[in-house]
Amino acid sequence: MAEYKLTYFNLKGRGELCRLLFVLADKKYEDHRLEREEWKDIKPSMPLGQVPVLTVGKTQIPQTGAIIRHLAREFGLYGKNNMENTMVDVIIETIDEVRAEFVKWVKEEDATKKAEISKKLKEEVFPKFITFVEKMLLVNGGQYLVGNEVTLADVAVFDVISRVSDMWSQDLMNMSTVLKAHCEKIASIPSIKAWLENRPKTARFFHLTKMAEYKLSYFNFKGRGELCRLLFVLADKKYEDHRFEREEWKDIKPSMPLGQVPVLTVEGTQIPQSGAIIRYLARDFGLYGKNNMENTMVDVIVETIDEVRSEFIKWVKEEDATKKAEIINKMKEVVFPRFITFVEKVLSDNGGEFLVGSEVTLADVAVFDVIARISDMWSQDLMNMSTVLKAHCEKIASIPSIKAWLENRPKTAR
Repeated sequence: MAEYKLTYFNLKGRGELCRLLFVLADKKYEDHRLEREEWKDIKPSMPLGQVPVLTVGKTQIPQTGAIIRHLAREFGLYGKNNMENTMVDVIIETIDEVRAEFVKWVKEEDATKKAEISKKLKEEVFPKFITFVEKMLLVNGGQYLVGNEVTLADVAVFDVISRVSDMWSQDLMNMSTVLKAHCEKIASIPSIKAWLENRPKTARFFHLTKMAEYKLSYFNFKGRGELCRLLFVLADKKYEDHRFEREEWKDIKPSMPLGQVPVLTVEGTQIPQSGAIIRYLARDFGLYGKNNMENTMVDVIVETIDEVRSEFIKWVKEEDATKKAEIINKMKEVVFPRFITFVEKVLSDNGGEFLVGSEVTLADVAVFDVIARISDMWSQDLMNMSTVLKAHCEKIASIPSIKAWLENRPKTAR
């Protein structure tokens, strides 16, 4: 029996979904809530200097997505096979996109810009999300979002809808009778109902048994599709590498589940969201670790990379020379050093051979991919910032199948 401790601020935020999973599974845990003034003393003891952090025995797990997936796997709330796991991931990552847009509204102080964001939320973001959830429910029979019983996906949708509605001026549940009925069903689960009535009053604030046929749809460049391709190469799996040019996108876009790519098609089932895709492939190819904790540590690495990529994209998109220089300075002095230090520590803690477990996983390939591509686009070679990281990336690049791919892959824009 694991001993759990969840460390987060004394508010709902990113910690509430974790708590709901404990409640739904009827699992005891220490709900370690922090006040703002306590944070400066506790921050140094957190793996990435941020919360939430889940402590299981002596292991600290940062990154919200990694935590909720770990708990869902432990508690039987993550689906019953790889495809169900993946559809849960699709929901989680779609929610992350909605949350990211909503956070912009929360943080914006300029009234005019806030009104513009609110308009986008009302007219684009929320309707798109609600339509997608309604379709997921319908395709799955209308009872639950994934499989034939409640999963992390159902609780996550309920959590984001109820908390956004709590902070926003419009009740999202009333935008859809289907969504409202589903959220009310989750809220009426006895353990959830009791938690909602008695929780602390705080600030607001798809697995296939036969050989799968794969098709990866993405633009004709590296981007978010390259890590998927590297996983196919590493696992020596055949797939259709469906590449298209920018001018073709307008005709292809309507056929994509969320109007975006990459999309992985597995025997007719479309899987959007790059994070869901790479996890599906890693699970299918045996590149996701050998147990729940290893799965979770892979998630930690992947989500930490997502944070680095997010900062780097700011630099790519920024056109103002002064602001671009400021972003570069932040990346050089804060973002990359923190990431490199963390990867070095994970390698050291795991014996120095691989990031997770005793063989190559998604985590190793993902680190190589992000370092190689940022170095390719940036003026400084990130691998030369760390002899440890450079040696690790060179090891991944020297795997025969990876080496052959790097030498012969299509020459495209960065």
